[in-house]
Formats: sequence, C-alpha cells, structure tokens
Amino acid sequence: MASGCAVISSDVGLTKKVVTPDVGILVGLSAKEISDAMKHLFDNPDLIEHMGQKEPEKNSR
Repeated sequence: MASGCAVISSDVGLTKKVVTPDVGILVGLSAKEISDAMKHLFDNPDLIEHMGQKEPEKNSR
C-alpha cells in the first residue's frame, strides 16, 4: 500500500474497506490461512509488485 508492499491482514472489523483484493489479501486468524497467503504471494512475485503499486481507495464517510 503506501509503503509499496502487498498486505496480508486479518479479516476483522472494517479491514475489508481498506485492504481490498487489489492491495492485499484478507485471511482468517488461523496460522494455515496466513501461511497460505504468504505462500501465494511468494509464488506470485508479479502479484506482489501489482499490489505494492496500488493505493487503497479513499472511502468517504
């Protein structure tokens, strides 16, 4: 996102309003889901680059 990195975040609260599929991956709180997301990004370096270049949409309140 702002730092040029792909994001892996837990899907709690309003996180999904900030971490959209074009900037990161939302996961549950299990270690398996987190490690699967990390492996997915590791196996897809182009996806990391794409996500790192995107900025989250600004949500109006």
